[in-house]
Amino acid sequence: VSDELDALLLAPTAIEARAVRQRLVKFGPAILPQVYERLSRNTREPGRHRLTALRYRLTATDALAMDWPGGFDRLASSDTEVRRTAIADLASHAKPQDHRLLSELFGDQDPFVRAQSLKLLRSLGGDDTNRELMALLADPEPNVRAAVLDTFAESPDPAVVGDLMRYSASEKNTDLVVHVVHVLEQTESA
Repeated sequence: VSDELDALLLAPTAIEARAVRQRLVKFGPAILPQVYERLSRNTREPGRHRLTALRYRLTATDALAMDWPGGFDRLASSDTEVRRTAIADLASHAKPQDHRLLSELFGDQDPFVRAQSLKLLRSLGGDDTNRELMALLADPEPNVRAAVLDTFAESPDPAVVGDLMRYSASEKNTDLVVHVVHVLEQTESA
């Protein structure tokens, strides 16, 4: 895996880098810790882009990869607008089985991409949706936490009441605490 990651970073063209990425996909998500470690050390392009695209591909289903050519490269772009367009396009391709990729997108530096990924996750449903959304309430960006609460307000779910109450006890932002109260009120009246 280490040699292949080196080959990915040193590939002279984007096409060759994609070929290496496809070879790395056979190792599956088990190599994500190595990818994260390389990302923490590699801040230059195109290496960062290549590692980020690999990170997203490792967490996606093969069906999505086949149905969405070039999508992972767009999600990994250093251009914020390209990433934002890619997440909007992903909405027409993602299925509930792609929850792992959507969760991985929570790590994007752009709060808009993180918020859109959570809305998409919630709209797709699936068994892990509430757990993934609750984890996002720990995001350092208040706007992302507010977006999670908006998502719960849009479709109240009694299954998260206890988690939301625990969250409200630890939230320092007064506006968000008030928001939680409104979500809980909506959930009880639903």
